[in-house]
Amino acid sequence: MRPLKRQHVDTPLGPVTFTDQGAGAPVVAVHGAPGSARDFRRLGEALGDRARLIAVDMPGSGGTPSRAWTDHDPVYAAALTGAFIEALGLERPVLLGHSFGSAIVAEVAAEVPARGLAFVAAMTRGVHLPLRLTRGLRLSRVVRSSLGRRLLMPPLRAVGPQLGFSPRLTDAQVVGAFHATALVDLARHRGNLDALTVPCFVAWADDDRLIHANLQVELSEALPPGGRLRLDHGGHNVQSTRAVEIADALASWISALG
Repeated sequence: MRPLKRQHVDTPLGPVTFTDQGAGAPVVAVHGAPGSARDFRRLGEALGDRARLIAVDMPGSGGTPSRAWTDHDPVYAAALTGAFIEALGLERPVLLGHSFGSAIVAEVAAEVPARGLAFVAAMTRGVHLPLRLTRGLRLSRVVRSSLGRRLLMPPLRAVGPQLGFSPRLTDAQVVGAFHATALVDLARHRGNLDALTVPCFVAWADDDRLIHANLQVELSEALPPGGRLRLDHGGHNVQSTRAVEIADALASWISALG
């Protein structure tokens, strides 16, 4: 796989790094938590010149600094993404969100005109495993304490790769992911989803261990019509494990948008 070169652009909310692959209709992709723009490199290669995949590094990921994202607020991340789209001069791009990134692009769509939204292993309308962990067990608060970090980081690092997360993540990225997930306002997210009127593409795998397939089915039925891709396997990071299938379905859907 060819290495990806990160680019950067300045916005009124601060600098942002990103990767830019392919050509054609622009697709702005937002990764999950934890994650980075590199999470989409396989999908970008599989798309080729059927779409231009622009993957954004959220604050604290890649080269985008975290200094302005002190509370890991998803609403701020959405505002930064909107400023990034404006800085690049993109008109009505497709917005693609993976996992936690889906909550961000749904928020962006409330302010930025989009041709359509693509949800991949998305945060759904219901309370799924990451939300149970960060809220019900208050792990977000515990893992941010020095004692909690010492006690919980080893088991978190042990289970992370089994769920599809990179073993190269720093402790700060893991802690930030827990905190960001805990800060998602689920009622606001549902409201953003209910307000969508543009075509929506939804892709997921039935063996996703983080977000149950039944919740994905409910999401796909609730969103406006568009492409749907249900895979029997691929885990949570289907944009990497099943990149070719998702790229083919996504390219076909984008082509049909006109």
